[in-house]
Amino acid sequence: MSAKDLNLDATDRAILLELQKNARVSFTDLGGEVGLTSPAVRERIRKMESAGIILGYRTILNPALIGNPIRALVSLKSKHEWPEKYVPRFLDKIPEVLRYWGVTGPTDFFVEIVVTSITRLESLLERMSELGFVSTHIVLNFSGENRPF
Repeated sequence: MSAKDLNLDATDRAILLELQKNARVSFTDLGGEVGLTSPAVRERIRKMESAGIILGYRTILNPALIGNPIRALVSLKSKHEWPEKYVPRFLDKIPEVLRYWGVTGPTDFFVEIVVTSITRLESLLERMSELGFVSTHIVLNFSGENRPF
């Protein structure tokens, strides 16, 4: 079944909203929230998984509690005309890079990084600079809270 074949109704959307809040919620508890039985919730979730609407489930860690108290959102501009495929391969090799986005305008990428110290952040930025990147903006989050910027 494809996503085109599955027409989401208000109950499906409520299930998706609850799963985004807590992907580990039981079918019974989820059913209580949306007014369905556990088997009905399970079947709807299975259909949304099969249709590719639900892509998976993941664990979200608190970087501060595992030794990376500094979170930075770095704006990067390439110094060179590089093939688009090279930059993701480069960023994927850096363990401190959580995720990145290619953007339009004067910046080429936004990169979310978690590090143990400002010194480590400076080292990463220096490495990126040597490979053709220049940091144009840095937003630091020292709170250690596990939430988006």
